Amino acid sequence: MCIQAIFPAVFVLAALLSCGGEKQQYSITTKTIAIVSESKACKDCAENDIKCCVMRYDGRRFIRNQTYVFDSTGKVYDYTIAPQMGTIIYERSNMPPEYESYYQIKKQQVKWVADKKMLIDNNDTIRKFELLAEQRVIITDGSLYSGGLAAKGNVVIYTYE
Repeated sequence: MCIQAIFPAVFVLAALLSCGGEKQQYSITTKTIAIVSESKACKDCAENDIKCCVMRYDGRRFIRNQTYVFDSTGKVYDYTIAPQMGTIIYERSNMPPEYESYYQIKKQQVKWVADKKMLIDNNDTIRKFELLAEQRVIITDGSLYSGGLAAKGNVVIYTYE
């Protein structure tokens, strides 16, 4: 009789403990280098669409410069540039070799460690960022990065799922 009373209690306790320790896992789906701008570039496109150079988040307008699109393993499978004449999308299969080396396509690694409130973007660890959870977007100041991203006026916009 004692064992019959203890077994359900142990089962319930084990179920509660297994649920409580689980951490939410997120993966970065895109990384975009952009500038804050009210420019009227890119006509006839849907804002925030990968084919449009205009992005709008939290009431601010951004002009896309370049975007890395990551697959489920964290590797870049599309690279997008947004020249003034319109957006050009390169898939891994048709990307010019000089782009692959110049933009370090194969070396791109981005990870969001949500429980520690930090982004790891290649060799940069970013702890100061704006999280727009409803839109599943993270916005950072480009000056927080080393190398070319640190150009004045750049912002880096990540989307996640």
